[in-house]
Amino acid sequence: MENIVNQHFDNVLNSLALQSQDVFDNTVVAATVLSVSVSTYNKIICVGSSLCQPICQMFSQQLNLALIEKFNFPRLGAMTLNSNANKLNYLVPKFGTENSIFLEYRSLLSVGDTTLIVVENVTEYDNFKSSIQYAHDNGINIVIIGNANDEELANLLSNDSDDVNILLNADNDMSFLEIALCTVNSILATLLESLRTSDEDE
Repeated sequence: MENIVNQHFDNVLNSLALQSQDVFDNTVVAATVLSVSVSTYNKIICVGSSLCQPICQMFSQQLNLALIEKFNFPRLGAMTLNSNANKLNYLVPKFGTENSIFLEYRSLLSVGDTTLIVVENVTEYDNFKSSIQYAHDNGINIVIIGNANDEELANLLSNDSDDVNILLNADNDMSFLEIALCTVNSILATLLESLRTSDEDE
């Protein structure tokens, strides 16, 4: 059992070591972009695939808790969309819920908001394609954490936008989730440090 645990940790560390420098650079940029929305009393809308939604929920909960406890923030800084409909669409494609997440996303957006998207395979989620296109059409900044091997995601990313693309090298969904969790935690820590420094300067 101990060997299995050690092997698992080794695999995670090896996966992190294999990431390109762009991943680490863009993680810092992502924190900066997301902090702008928070510091201007706008919000971050987090959209996660069925597998990645818990990561988005963790990000929202930890950010909101820190904003309340450390910065006396008067409102939520982040919210995660409910992916129950997305799960149904993933399991039963003909169920007819393919636009539910997109409609929720569109109705909650305000000028100045930023979107955090975490998805292991955008091909399986029509909601993400619609949301990304809508954000591009309306000048909404997006931070996308996706798989570098996801060709359809690469086609959705726009060179004309200010998207922050963190494309992770992952052999399978489990590796992607582990690296994505590390990445989101790094973004959160950097974002909170940025807010703390800004607060002290004032």
